[in-house]
Amino acid sequence: MKHKTLIIFLLSYVISLFTLSNECSAQVKKSFRMGFYNIENLFDTVNDPNKDDDQYTPYGKLAWTTVRFNKKVYNISRVISEIKPDIMGIAETENYYTTSTLTHEITKRTKLIYKYIHMESGDERGIDPAFIYRDDAFKIISYDTLRSMKNTRSLLYIKGIITQTKDTLHVFVNHWTSRYAGQKATEDDRKDMAFLLSKKMNDILDKNKKAKIVAFGDFNDDPTDVSIQLFKSLTPCISDHSSIEISPSYYYKDTWYAFDQIFTNFVSGKVSTTVFHPQYMLSQSGKPLRTYSGETYTGGFSDHLPIYIDLTLNNK
Repeated sequence: MKHKTLIIFLLSYVISLFTLSNECSAQVKKSFRMGFYNIENLFDTVNDPNKDDDQYTPYGKLAWTTVRFNKKVYNISRVISEIKPDIMGIAETENYYTTSTLTHEITKRTKLIYKYIHMESGDERGIDPAFIYRDDAFKIISYDTLRSMKNTRSLLYIKGIITQTKDTLHVFVNHWTSRYAGQKATEDDRKDMAFLLSKKMNDILDKNKKAKIVAFGDFNDDPTDVSIQLFKSLTPCISDHSSIEISPSYYYKDTWYAFDQIFTNFVSGKVSTTVFHPQYMLSQSGKPLRTYSGETYTGGFSDHLPIYIDLTLNNK
């Protein structure tokens, strides 16, 4: 009788441990990292007659060779591999070849399978947005190009599933019109992009009020500028995770800007954007180390620094 009682006690104990283990595993939390990086002019070395890319050829004024292209890929892949994003938007990659070469190098470095989506944007210089993602963390459902009649640049829209939680996530990669002719002269172009982005977001939310959305990119305006304020007023459910004070990522003419920004509609609490800036990416004066300084080759990275936010996912 004593033996039977002991056996029953031991069995009950083992079952309770197993149950507790299952409960703990059900509450395991994992970080999901979403980022963006304007990699500044990742061009191949071949002249495309339909693009203004002549300077990025071996005989162009920048003497852009295969060696220099490979160095650029090496540098950018090093940065992204150290961040290890689950998803990341990219700006200023020329074509499928440049994006696939970069993605392959990231996969090789991290020993993780990264895949990509590239969009031909119609930009006169041929610089496009792209999207890279960990194949084990995010599954693509669909993707599309959202075009505006007023802009050559477009938005890259991706719909996918976060593998761990099975949540559907709507992602927008942005690279709004630059200030090439001055801030005020180009402001209407960026306001037009704000209208386009907010309309698509609101269309999604009209169909599903619980839809999860993230928009990141180089908006070529600070969080306090007109186009961003317009976008936020048209999409009141959106949260801005960037600010000039905490996340300046672009340096131009002795001034830091927070053009690179991340917005979500589902992140609770104050989640701030992190700017990735190890010393090897910076000059001695603390500025982003670029590939060229004017027309002088310096072998650096980009005029922008990458940004990201981490989400805590509950493993259900």
